[in-house]
Amino acid sequence: MNSYYITHLLVFIAGLILFMFPPNKVNSIYGYRTPSSMKNDSTFKFANKYSSKLLMLFTLVSFLICLIADNLLHLKYLNFLILPVFGLTILFTEIKLKKIHNS
Repeated sequence: MNSYYITHLLVFIAGLILFMFPPNKVNSIYGYRTPSSMKNDSTFKFANKYSSKLLMLFTLVSFLICLIADNLLHLKYLNFLILPVFGLTILFTEIKLKKIHNS
């Protein structure tokens, strides 16, 4: 079994846990915590729900890319492809929060 299976599974599970059990109020321990998400409880709840969905979606896309790269191109050591998942999740969530704050 390739290690990217485990890496992607763990990240997907983290997103699923955050989606199913989102934090109820702003805290410094658990959840999507950036200055823009922690402005108030409603923004914090929205950011956690939105980012958890993106995290699961981008993880699935990354996993499919890994499968294709591994099986068709015979590339190995694909764990690094999980890194853009985090960057894209943060980027898209912050863009959405900026739109909310400017409305």
